[in-house]
Formats: sequence, C-alpha cells, structure tokens
Amino acid sequence: MKTTKSVARPPEPEKWKLDLEEIVRRGAQRMLARALEGEVEEFVERYGDVRDEEGCRQVLRNGFLPEREILTGAGVLSVKQPRVRDRRGVDHPEAVHFSSTILPPYLRRSKNLDELIPWLYLRGISSAPMQVALEALVGPDA
Repeated sequence: MKTTKSVARPPEPEKWKLDLEEIVRRGAQRMLARALEGEVEEFVERYGDVRDEEGCRQVLRNGFLPEREILTGAGVLSVKQPRVRDRRGVDHPEAVHFSSTILPPYLRRSKNLDELIPWLYLRGISSAPMQVALEALVGPDA
C-alpha cells in the first residue's frame, strides 16, 4: 500500500489577507495619484517652450505639496499632490500657477459625499442614528 504524505501548504502571503474595502481604497488611491501626475505632466508640457536666455525650462515639476487626506466613497485616501513651479517668480507678468481641477485646494471630501448627506437627511435618516448610516457608507471614521 502506498502511503500519502501530507504536504504542508506554504503560509498565505500577507498581501492576500486584505479585505475588499482595503483593496478598493488602495486601488482608488493609486488611480488618483496617476491622474494627478498626468494632469501635472500635461500642464508642464504645455509650457515646455517657456525658457530663459540659457535655454532652461521655466515651468517644471517641483516635488509634492504636503500630504492630505480626502474622504471619498472608497474611504479615506492619503494624497500627495505634485507641485509645479514657475522659476520666473510670482511677480513676473507672464508667470503661471498650477491648480488641479481633479483635486482643488482645500478639498477634504468628494462632492458626491457632500450631496449624499442632505439626501440622507431628507430620507428620514435624521430620526435614526446618523452616525451608523455614515459609518456604513464611508467607514468607521465618518
């Protein structure tokens, strides 16, 4: 008779133990970062022909703005928005300033969440615990 050896299964990698919400949140965070990078690249390329006497570009990438958190339908996303610098200075008459259309300054939550809260109130959620409803929609940090 043949005996079968029990083969020990290798331990599951930690990356597969994430729950669905965390996978969605991380994916949304990566997509937002790529969209912001694309927006900045397009802006810098638009002004690629603006050069000084020595031929150096005057509008270029300049690191990142401070990281901030945005509340979205996918949860809280940490965002590092790329920064653009015009080397001619803010006082120059032709200086340009980059402002993201995807992620405007001071935005702390997505527009759909701002529209959702009054709708919930009109639907009668005000007579029930609103915290419970918001936690179900946007997570425990609601």
